[in-house]
Amino acid sequence: MLSEDINDQENIANALTNLAEINKRRGNYFRANEQLMQVLRINEDIDDIRTVAATLTCIGDNLLYQKEFDKAIGYFRQSLLIADSIGAKPEVLDNYSKLVKAYSAITAFDEADSFQQLHSDLYYLLRTETDTIKTDNELPSINPDSVQTDAGLYTVIKWLIAFSVIILIFISSVTGFRDYRNR
Repeated sequence: MLSEDINDQENIANALTNLAEINKRRGNYFRANEQLMQVLRINEDIDDIRTVAATLTCIGDNLLYQKEFDKAIGYFRQSLLIADSIGAKPEVLDNYSKLVKAYSAITAFDEADSFQQLHSDLYYLLRTETDTIKTDNELPSINPDSVQTDAGLYTVIKWLIAFSVIILIFISSVTGFRDYRNR
C-alpha cells in the first residue's frame, strides 16, 4: 500500500476504518475490532483527539452489533468524554444517540431516558444555533419591485414563446397546404 510506503498514518487509519466497516457489515466483528484498535493506536500516536473519539464510537458501535452492550457503553462513554472536552458537539450528539440504544438494549431505561433528554436538548441547541448564524456579509434584502419585474419579464417571455409557436404552426400548415396543392 502506498500509504504505508510513505508512512501516511492518517490515510492508513482512514483505510483501516473503511475496511473495519466492510468487515462489520459482513459480520466479521472480530476482524473489524482488530482493525479499529489499530486505527485507535494510530490516531493516538498522531494526537488526533477528535478522530480518537470517533474511533471509540466506531468500536462501541461494533460491540453494539455483537450485543456486547456493557463494553459498547464503556467505549461510547469514553468517546463522549473526549468529544465533550474538545467541544465536538456533533460527536457528542452521536454518542448520546448510541448510549440510548445501548442502555435500552440492557433495559436500563432510566439511563436511556436521561441520554435521550440530553440528545434532544443538544439537537435543539445545534438546530437553533445553525438557524440563527449571522455573518458579516448579510444577504441583500429582496426588493419587491425587482421581484415583480422578474415576474413580469417571465410573463413576457412566456407570451413570446407561445406566439412563436403559433407562428411556426401557421407557417408549417401554409407550406404544407401549398405542397399538398402542388401535387
